[in-house]
Amino acid sequence: PIHKRFYHTSELHSELIAVPCSPPPTQAFATSGQSKLMALTSVRPAFHAMSADLRRGGPSASAPRPSRASLRVRAAIASEAPVAAMSKASPGPTVYSKLDRAHTLTPERMELINGMADFAEERILPVLQPVEKLWQPQDMLPDPESEDFLDQVAELRARSEGVPDAYYVVLVGDMITEEALPTYMAMLNTLDGVRDETGAADHPWGRWTRQWVAEENRHGDLLNKYCWLTGRVNMKAIEVTIQNLI
Repeated sequence: PIHKRFYHTSELHSELIAVPCSPPPTQAFATSGQSKLMALTSVRPAFHAMSADLRRGGPSASAPRPSRASLRVRAAIASEAPVAAMSKASPGPTVYSKLDRAHTLTPERMELINGMADFAEERILPVLQPVEKLWQPQDMLPDPESEDFLDQVAELRARSEGVPDAYYVVLVGDMITEEALPTYMAMLNTLDGVRDETGAADHPWGRWTRQWVAEENRHGDLLNKYCWLTGRVNMKAIEVTIQNLI
């Protein structure tokens, strides 16, 4: 069948457009980069017509099937286009298949990010303090190991009664965004130039992401425990909101 000669099939068969070449597109993305991406784009309209023919069971009179030689020539021409032609960033990532990762950062911007590595190492990482120098949520809350723990909680609740509702609106909004740190870390790790692909990347951006998330996590912990102890807010509704956000 034609698709066995020309196409790398996938669940996104109608969108992943392969070119008659070896290695197949999945390998081509890994080995040839942006020029191959342009080659795939150049033969997409022709493939759509042939794919439609296959689904209908025969060729379409209005869309004649290109020859193999024609596809090869068009792909070869596209593959010779300069990389600079790809410099215009797309509005967002395009997913070609579960195996291929689309990179939307232009070469110029990738060079800029890579060039800031020393700046991140020398000026950004030092802003994050060592764990030993940071306050922890428990420093601000009643001590559960203390014999007068319940008295401390009662005192906290008494003080919280005088706090206006508007303040709790702000505290709850802040807490929800703080608790969604897994979302922010996941998004940072999708970005070219700064992603931490192993969870232990040693480059400055990877270390900053991990340390920043760990440091910010304290804020959500403190607000969550404080709001729970006051009894002033609907904690279950907050927890549902946090889970939905993440």
